[in-house]
Formats: sequence, C-alpha cells, structure tokens
Amino acid sequence: MSEKEYDAWLADEEKWQAAEREIYERVSKEAANWKAQWPNHCVDCEGWGGAHSIVKVDFGPGGLEEYEPCHCTEDGTCPRCGEPGVLDPDSAEGPCKRCGWNHDDGCPRY
Repeated sequence: MSEKEYDAWLADEEKWQAAEREIYERVSKEAANWKAQWPNHCVDCEGWGGAHSIVKVDFGPGGLEEYEPCHCTEDGTCPRCGEPGVLDPDSAEGPCKRCGWNHDDGCPRY
C-alpha cells in the first residue's frame, strides 16, 4: 500500500470512527432520556421484557431464535413502567394496561 493509499484509507477510517461515536452518543442520550422517563423500569431486562438469543442447531446453517422472558413479565409486572399486575399472565407480552408497553419496547441501546 502506498503512502497516498494509506492516507486515504486512514481518512476513511477516521470518518467511520467519527460516525460510530456520533451514533453511540445519540443512542446513549436516548437511553438516558428513556430511563429518566421510566424510572421504575426493570433493571434486569432494561424494559425489554426478556432476551433473545440464537441457538445453534445440528442441521443446516444458522440457528433458531430463542426468547427467554424476564421474571418481571412472568409475574405480570410491566418491564417499562414497573406497575404490577398489568400484563396478561398467559402471554406476558403486553400491551401494558397502564403505559402501553408491548413486547420488545425497551430502552434504546447501541
């Protein structure tokens, strides 16, 4: 790689890093605003109601998506507003009868 090519590559890399910092700062600010708006959210799931993961299977490429609900939704508590008894105990996905939270309406994250 010539010095000119390296300088061009470095300039592009610096642009990408600046863009990533800008995105991170914006999302961090959105997350802080969200947490201030919902101070009683579940800190274990950050208001998402559970966690998604990919489970590797023995057949074929990729994997299967698995969802593990958080303890807050399993007992009917809204993961966003923290109000107990507002979620349907059969589905535990929402909508919340108090704030309108629905499955996967959690804190913004990078």
